[in-house]
Order: sequence, then C-alpha cells, then structure tokens
Amino acid sequence: MRRVVVAVALALSASTFAACGTPAAQTAKPVTAETVEARFKAAGLPVSKVIVYNATTDPNDLLGRPRGYNEKIDWVDGRVDKTEVLGTDRGGVERGGSLEVFATTRAAALRAAYLYDLQEKIPLFGNEYIYLQGPVVLRVSDHLTPSQANGYARTINATLYRP
Repeated sequence: MRRVVVAVALALSASTFAACGTPAAQTAKPVTAETVEARFKAAGLPVSKVIVYNATTDPNDLLGRPRGYNEKIDWVDGRVDKTEVLGTDRGGVERGGSLEVFATTRAAALRAAYLYDLQEKIPLFGNEYIYLQGPVVLRVSDHLTPSQANGYARTINATLYRP
C-alpha cells in the first residue's frame, strides 16, 4: 500500500508541473543552484539568507556522494512567520525551502520517494511540499500556502524548460 501512496504522490507532483504548461516531450536543461536562486529572485519570490552547501557543510552528508545530490541550497522565505520556526536549524526547510539537484532523474525520484515515505512514517518531520521535476527535488515549507509553494514549483518548471 505504501508504494502505491508514494507512486500516487510522485504522480501528483509531476501533474503539478504538467499543469504549469510544460510539454511532456520537452527535455530538461541542466540546472544549477545559483541559477535557481537567481530565478526565484527574478520571479519576485521573497528568498533571503540563501545557503549554498558543499560536501563539508551539507547537513545530510549526501552532496557529491553515491546516490546523493550534486548541488543543494536552502533559503528563508519572508512569508514564513519567524515565531513558528523558532528553534529550527538555520537551513531548515520549514524556514522557506530547499532545492536538491541530482545527476539523474531516477536519483531525484528515489530521494523524493524517500522523503514522502519519511513523512508518512514519522509525522514529526512535518508535511513539507515536495516537488519532483526531472533531476530536481524541490522542498518547500509547510508554513506556506499551497499557492505560495506552487510559485516555487512554477519557477523551477520555467527554469528547466525555458527556451
């Protein structure tokens, strides 16, 4: 049953991006964390305190490692009430969001499935929004509304598929 839930969740995530108008046959462009950060800001998203991780500073110890991501950034979203995230890590998803860029779509899909499964098994970890698009896993704070979170998803979609 759990695999069905994860498959449905991944399908729903993909349909969110499809709803943004991306042709299914179009292929993703390579993306970097810095490109995405610039696109978030250009789209008017209230991104601040961006952390670009390296293999030494990555809190998950996945950056550059087998089955890990190639790039990771975290940020603060100014719409998240600071009193709701007191005591959380400086780069925690609940403060705004996180973006993980993988070498392959499959590696990104495995990470997204792991995150969905973790939320299902341990609700204490919250209910962050998780979007999967090509080699990118986008995680957005559950302190934002669905519409606000989708602003990030639309920007990732445009970044990957912009001519």
